[in-house]
Amino acid sequence: MVGLSIRAEGAWAVADVLAGPPCESCGGSGWRVVPGPEAWNSRCVCQRAVHRSTLWNAAHVPARHATASFDTWRRPSGKDPAAEVRAWAEALDPKGIASGLLLVGDPGLGKTHLAVASIRHAVLERGFAARFVDFGHLLHGMKGGTRVPGWSPSELALAPLLILDDVPPLTTDFERSLADEMITRRYNAAGATIVTSNVRADALDTLVGVRSASRLREMCREVLMRGIDNRARMTLLAGGRS
Repeated sequence: MVGLSIRAEGAWAVADVLAGPPCESCGGSGWRVVPGPEAWNSRCVCQRAVHRSTLWNAAHVPARHATASFDTWRRPSGKDPAAEVRAWAEALDPKGIASGLLLVGDPGLGKTHLAVASIRHAVLERGFAARFVDFGHLLHGMKGGTRVPGWSPSELALAPLLILDDVPPLTTDFERSLADEMITRRYNAAGATIVTSNVRADALDTLVGVRSASRLREMCREVLMRGIDNRARMTLLAGGRS
């Protein structure tokens, strides 16, 4: 998006508003006068970048994925899942009941890349509020009794777009209970949700339990990703050059 740049800083991918000449419409004040019988002030369009940078920073996208976008996606051999994911992101409707995506496949195929690319498009191009949650980190924090502000299931359920990244098979009653609460809240809120996992949709019962699996199948369309582990391939290439 013009006027913004994304960079890695600490744990997060951070959006900065690019400096430029004063806006011709508002002279840099951020407000413009709307003419009419009763003139009134309106937020200038130049403030859109400021607002969307705030939305992006609130999404808590990990620093590793600061450059993830549909433009930086590496097309795999065979069917390209990015086209389906991008079409979904472009069709997001903030006023309607949103469908979701279940990105599944072996590790290293770019599931998180496409999830973040969807956030990037939704936030920076469309002005959506979004949240990115590493499900493993969420589980670890909840097990340890750590209440991270903004990470409770009730708060996350309110995000117009939520990414639950890297959901593993859940093996304990506590893990299944947390997943069930999260998925049930998202189901009832009808918010757009992207779930990434190494577990296929036909094995959802072992992933999150029977009831949550049923709701996920209704909430999300499966996008199956196939190919070669990109991380392993890049490690082999790096070793070959040494």
